[in-house]
Amino acid sequence: MQRRKRSVLPLLVAGLLWVALGHATAGSVDEHATGVLEGAEHSLPLSKGKKRGFRELDVQAAGNPANATPGGTGNANILVVVTREGAAVDFLGETAFVLNTILVPPGGAAVQVVDFFNYGTGAYALSVVPIDGQTWLAGKYDIQVVVTDGVKGGGQTIASFKVE
Repeated sequence: MQRRKRSVLPLLVAGLLWVALGHATAGSVDEHATGVLEGAEHSLPLSKGKKRGFRELDVQAAGNPANATPGGTGNANILVVVTREGAAVDFLGETAFVLNTILVPPGGAAVQVVDFFNYGTGAYALSVVPIDGQTWLAGKYDIQVVVTDGVKGGGQTIASFKVE
């Protein structure tokens, strides 16, 4: 019997994408004015295939600038709806959510969560502000939203908002 060789290219590409989309550390500021935060680290390990019993979550998110203004520190909101097979996943706490700041206006900073709301219907709101000592800059912010429900499943999406 001949054994087929498996290409490692898909795993390599997935790994590079994961690191590239990794979250910014708490002190991340775009020092090179490129709009891309450096010092990324990943928070979830890559695994081979799906774990037994793993059920993917459907995660939808939208950003809302709310009280965020250029030069200010008011909050913006990330609104998230989590379902599994069409049913609301309404039991998650704040620790089930990881927000990774991906892209910011040139010179901008990462965001941090300051408030969390579970509306009990699969809808959640996370209130964010720039990291300590930083202010909002005018432009678009792209935030990766990663959701896990313990060992059963997870999902992710991108939420964006524009500070004007």
